[in-house]
Amino acid sequence: MKGILSTFAIVMAVCTLANTGTSSAEKDPRVALTEIRKAYEKVVGLQAEIETKHETADEEVVLTRSLLLSKQYGWKITEGIGKLRREIINDFSINYVYYPEQRRVLKLVARTPEVAAEFKKPVAELNPLFALDERSLRLKGVEELAGEKVYHFEGTTTTQFLQGGKPVTIRIEAWVGAEDGLPRKTIERWEDRTGTTIYKNLRLRDDITSADFQFQPPQGVTVVELGGAEDRKE
Repeated sequence: MKGILSTFAIVMAVCTLANTGTSSAEKDPRVALTEIRKAYEKVVGLQAEIETKHETADEEVVLTRSLLLSKQYGWKITEGIGKLRREIINDFSINYVYYPEQRRVLKLVARTPEVAAEFKKPVAELNPLFALDERSLRLKGVEELAGEKVYHFEGTTTTQFLQGGKPVTIRIEAWVGAEDGLPRKTIERWEDRTGTTIYKNLRLRDDITSADFQFQPPQGVTVVELGGAEDRKE
């Protein structure tokens, strides 16, 4: 779930960026990064609409989804339409993927530390700055995006998309809210690909509870428990 996802996966319709007059030379990127970390630590939860666009020389794919996230209790994503519509509900111990039109649920329980760590990635990887190599980090400016003060960073990170595959270096630009440490827009470039993520209507939430991530499969749907359990009707 990268970029959720990275991951998570997780920025607003492209807006005009107006420089506030503060140059990148006036602020050390490490100082700004420390400010962002402190601001992000105070965030309890949030909701947002997320638009992602993946571009290659041959195609362009745009996806939209809604996100509800709590650092303490879990996260939920709703995306797609018709038979492809799905809800992903995760309370950090169980992940449900519910397809209402198909009347089917995929269930995965975090029975190992590795799976539990994957379930936490939407929280751990929400801010792309934390994944960048600090030696590559550059503060391009303090700007205004849709009326909000944001830090505009760029840098690189190295990842491995496939197990045993060749490591890939990704160049990332990120516009991050100065007040809450949350991303508003990111652009990722690697090889011949570009990925843009825009967070719309982002709102901090301190009223999210564990009940928001409790899921009871509706009666009559097929529940497929991943990891060896047989399909069953509920």
